[in-house]
Amino acid sequence: MRTPKRRGAVVTAVMGAVMLLCAAVRPSDAEGVGSFTAVADADYPHSTSAWTQGLESSDGILYESGGGFGTSFVSAGRPGREPRTQVGLPADLYAEGITVGGGRLWQLTWRNGVLLERDRETLAELARHDLPGEAWGLCYLADEDAFVLSNGTDALTVRDRATLAVVRVLKVTVSGRPLPSLNELECDGGTVYANVLGSSWIVGVDPVSGAVVKCVDVTGLVARQGAQAGPLNGIAALGDGGFLITGKKWAHLYRVHLVPGPSGASRGAPRGC
Repeated sequence: MRTPKRRGAVVTAVMGAVMLLCAAVRPSDAEGVGSFTAVADADYPHSTSAWTQGLESSDGILYESGGGFGTSFVSAGRPGREPRTQVGLPADLYAEGITVGGGRLWQLTWRNGVLLERDRETLAELARHDLPGEAWGLCYLADEDAFVLSNGTDALTVRDRATLAVVRVLKVTVSGRPLPSLNELECDGGTVYANVLGSSWIVGVDPVSGAVVKCVDVTGLVARQGAQAGPLNGIAALGDGGFLITGKKWAHLYRVHLVPGPSGASRGAPRGC
């Protein structure tokens, strides 16, 4: 049996170890938010005229949606090569996010109130579906057969793919704080990745709770862009843990993997990341 003096020494030692451990853990880690940096494995050319609104990779084909009245398009091809197919949209439609689901390619429009259903091979428009309200980003949750949509706020709307009925609306928070300006989306591995407009960051969101579970620092890639480049906006999962990342009018498309921890040059992180 330990004496009170010995017991007190043990308690003091344990408390000291706990304090050192807490000091070594960032607030985001303590609250369950993982911190990562996007590190480039490959660099491909990307069109500096493309106002990228959506990016999707499926079966080795990269689909891109570009915005603008009179300049909106959808394209398909191998990363880094000229598109094998590109189709322009009518001048009154402003293209937004894009995804593959249910064997079709789906393309949002900004304020036109329609979702375009397309053939994956030819990119031909097959149907238009009413979708009221403003729409920005789009991705597909395969396990639910449902779309996730953003509109530039802190809300993500989950809709049934077949009926477009609202399944649930998520209020996205990071460490308990609302996170607005959610833009282009990508669903991968049970996580919804979202570009945060005007920042050098991508966040990973739990599709059930709306809580941010990952903060991804893309500062290093953003800093490489020229004066013509617009904001970071484009993420496509490759299915092997890697991603393709680009932005509006960027000259580069990057294949990246995520490593734990923020970059030394990180800036403008969402509060709580």
